[in-house]
Amino acid sequence: MLFMALMASCGRVHRGQGALFSSDAGEVYVDSIVAGDTEYRALGPDCITNAWMAPAGMPATLSYESPQRMADALFAKAVWEGVEAVEDHLSTLDIFMGGAILAPQQSMESLRSMVADGKLHRDGFPVRLEEEAWAPAAWMVYCMTGDSAWLSEAYGVICATLRAEREVSLGMNEAVRGVPSHLEPVEDYYPRWMTPADLYQSQSTAASAWRYATLETCSRMAASLGFDREAADFAAEANDMRTCVNDLFWDPASASYGEYLYGDFFPVLSTVRDNMAGALCVIHGIATPEMGVLLTERRPECPYGVPVVWPALAGPNECPPMLQTMQGIAAAMTRNSGAFERSVGALWLRGVKAPVSLCWPSLLVRGMFGIMPKEDGMEVSPFVPAPFGGEKVIRGIVYRDAVLDIMVRGTGDRIASMTLDGEAVNTYVIPAGMHGNHSVEITLGGNTIPARDVRELPGAGVPDEPKLYWDTDSTFKIINYNRDLRYAMYVNGVLTENLTSERGTVSGAGTRVVAVVPVVDAATGYVGYTPRPHVVAPAACRISIPATSITPRRPPVHLIRDRELASRYIELAPRHNTRLTFYVQAPSEGDYYIDILYANGTVETAVRTLEVNGRKSGVLVCPPVKHNDWIHTRHSSTSMVHLRAGENKLSLYYVNSTILLNEIRLLKK
Repeated sequence: MLFMALMASCGRVHRGQGALFSSDAGEVYVDSIVAGDTEYRALGPDCITNAWMAPAGMPATLSYESPQRMADALFAKAVWEGVEAVEDHLSTLDIFMGGAILAPQQSMESLRSMVADGKLHRDGFPVRLEEEAWAPAAWMVYCMTGDSAWLSEAYGVICATLRAEREVSLGMNEAVRGVPSHLEPVEDYYPRWMTPADLYQSQSTAASAWRYATLETCSRMAASLGFDREAADFAAEANDMRTCVNDLFWDPASASYGEYLYGDFFPVLSTVRDNMAGALCVIHGIATPEMGVLLTERRPECPYGVPVVWPALAGPNECPPMLQTMQGIAAAMTRNSGAFERSVGALWLRGVKAPVSLCWPSLLVRGMFGIMPKEDGMEVSPFVPAPFGGEKVIRGIVYRDAVLDIMVRGTGDRIASMTLDGEAVNTYVIPAGMHGNHSVEITLGGNTIPARDVRELPGAGVPDEPKLYWDTDSTFKIINYNRDLRYAMYVNGVLTENLTSERGTVSGAGTRVVAVVPVVDAATGYVGYTPRPHVVAPAACRISIPATSITPRRPPVHLIRDRELASRYIELAPRHNTRLTFYVQAPSEGDYYIDILYANGTVETAVRTLEVNGRKSGVLVCPPVKHNDWIHTRHSSTSMVHLRAGENKLSLYYVNSTILLNEIRLLKK
């Protein structure tokens, strides 16, 4: 019954004969697309029946010609919609995936528009992340333009942003905190019990992968600018982040990357597949070649392509066009022709009916033509499956001071010959110092690209979150127990038992943080989410410091009119208590978790740095609770501090915004 339910939710893709892509949503061929009762047929590069006709006088700055008429028409349509007719800025992801190659100057101006006061402008930081691809996009723009002034400008922006964000953005295990832009709205991707502070503390694969790309970019930029020491430092940081991503987020059981670590104190990995993160890790070289092959072979499929995550928590499981582009590029890099064809088909199916930015042109130049601009030349490494045979040419690529027409002839992924303006070349790199118009012709060897099976997983919703009733401090009952599931119980982040009944018991002494995850099939990553982790700890492990016990006192009567109620809070503001010092009597030496109970009636996330016995020891993040409400409280993010036995001096330092402190809590690890 479970299998049938999964199939009903999002059926397996059944390939139509001769089709690049076939699903319940439609069938895609190289010259036509059938969706429902409508057939879309490409009559040439300027017309798709029932869908699109090129506007009169449309400039031909970029064009594509091939035997596959739908490829030509959708290229023209996408370039018109994404570059020619639209004055809006391109996104950083658009630019990184192909916009820098297709429209380098527009890409540069788009990146500049995202900078304020010399740093990236991020409205929701640190809870929400955005413009994560800015650094690698800026590097690609530099490689396409050779503009040294832009290189210096971009390097300064990235370094200033890293300096401003580094302390707040990295978690206790050095992964990146915050919600990546593709996992929004958060209610569709995160458990409902998570507060903004919980969301901030979650550490995602995608955010950490983008940080790796940013650090690697900084290393390359620093080397180009002659900053050898900085280049080495950034390269070391990038290597550490790559190791962090693979150690923390790779799930060997399902051979995929999970979404994020979540839950306080001892985070648990959500092994729900993040398909955006998986593609990123292939494209950036974080995944090993073997991991990349597995990611491509085992990716899930829905009627419109690869979904953002599998299985879905809530709402429709979206299949964004840019994700299909990324998955297609990853398929080309791992030499999986079947997955590449499906990505093309899914993109065409969406692109024929609606604007999809530069997704198809980006997949064409990065995936099929294998174009990658580097500092000293433009590398080409074509990947052409059998359905895309014949002569294919992109005309009008602006590369520094040159304009290029690049032709790829035949199929396969091995270059038999390459010429530049009719002269044979021995390296498959287009030089950077050319001027004027040039033609590049690449002939492929016609080798057969081995077909790899793609194990298509049906999309489905995650299992219900367990509802736990704690009878005692160490025993609980799963109220909504489902005998078709098993329940993985984690204690302090370690899997201790797979429960096969509704009852659970937590053994041991000291602090124990309990998470219970419902599991359908761990081998595919078909799992659910834990409820808020439950803390089991003796009184000796807990320390509470109410605001009323801290001096000096300044009741915030201008925010809370009731003086008695106001006396329960301490105002931490730009002019009041910018440094608040208090003392903690620790029963024994060791690591302690610390957070605060606070009210924040502003619209800004407040940040406080923490100092312990004269040493900087982390940050506490306090997102808004309710606008103009200074009574209701929430718990801040958690930091870990090391205390000595006896008295310890702790201080909170103002960074930004106003909060009212109600209580300080510590929990011995």
